[in-house]
Amino acid sequence: GGLPELIGAEERGLLIDNHDPVNWDISIRRLLSDAALRVRLVDAARKFARNNDVDSMTERYVALYDFVLCKEKNMRAHFCDVNADM
Repeated sequence: GGLPELIGAEERGLLIDNHDPVNWDISIRRLLSDAALRVRLVDAARKFARNNDVDSMTERYVALYDFVLCKEKNMRAHFCDVNADM
């Protein structure tokens, strides 16, 4: 699935094999003992969530569609400010 891409190895969380209790133990102890790691992971996860919420993604898609449509000369008159510098 897409979970490893969402979490990112040590970027926004820790990836743990869910069938490995030793790995769970190590990871939980690591989070409990390393405040800097917790803060870094939480901050990165919050930033990622803000940048990838529905509104942000919609804005980026609209900007992409505008860019693509405005690059097509036959579409410029219909969708774009024809005086805009493209």
